[in-house]
Amino acid sequence: MPSLTKYYLGFRLALTNELMHRTNFLFGVLRRVVFSVTLVYVFERIPRGIGAFSSVKLIDYVLVSYFISSIIHAYAMGRMSEEITNGDLSNYFVKPLKFLPYWAARMVATRGLLAVAGCVGVVVLAFVTRTSIAAFFHVAHPVQTALLVVNAIIMVQLIDFLGGLTAFWTDDEHGVQWLITTLILFLSGALIPNSVLPQAVQNLLNLTPFPFIVYAPTQMWLGNFDAAAFQHAFVTQLVWIVVAACAVYVVWNRGKKTYEAYGR
Repeated sequence: MPSLTKYYLGFRLALTNELMHRTNFLFGVLRRVVFSVTLVYVFERIPRGIGAFSSVKLIDYVLVSYFISSIIHAYAMGRMSEEITNGDLSNYFVKPLKFLPYWAARMVATRGLLAVAGCVGVVVLAFVTRTSIAAFFHVAHPVQTALLVVNAIIMVQLIDFLGGLTAFWTDDEHGVQWLITTLILFLSGALIPNSVLPQAVQNLLNLTPFPFIVYAPTQMWLGNFDAAAFQHAFVTQLVWIVVAACAVYVVWNRGKKTYEAYGR
């Protein structure tokens, strides 16, 4: 079997799995739509806006950030942890299949479905709230936005891997998964623009990868970032990607040394 074919099969498996459990998938999408609808209604009742964002700009931000956050959300760590804790990881050691690339291929399929669902969700969100979706279909800087979104996906996937690999040392990864998901949701700009937060909070967040996951791509999409801001965000993303990749490499290799699967 060619080296890439086995990962393509993983891609197809993930696609089939999501379609088989389409009810869970659809309810997950609906949950995010309902949450974003709530935000739109809240921002509509703040006519003066917040900071440099008017009420209209805040709603435009919600539409775009909803789509971006829907495709970069952390999804794999729970299922990865299950394979480690129940001993299924051993199957990867006896087959010509690498655990992390296999899961990366599976997440490409999942994120593809989420991108389609995200587009539909934006239309539903606009219909329910009776707001314009012109900002969603007008990408101010398409190339730069695409680069920032791709980097954000890589960053979140690496963070996702780190969360899943904690199963080498604990049988209950739910706390870690909840913490990581919550941090990404509240600190990445998925709810409100980071620039409306107090300056001291912004300075602290800028020392983390979170503002460059949703906030930076959304601002680029809406045309609120100039060339200098794009370069800063892009370079910062690359730095965090390298840091996270090194962390995954170290945790993976240390985890394998502690891994035990009795009866496998």
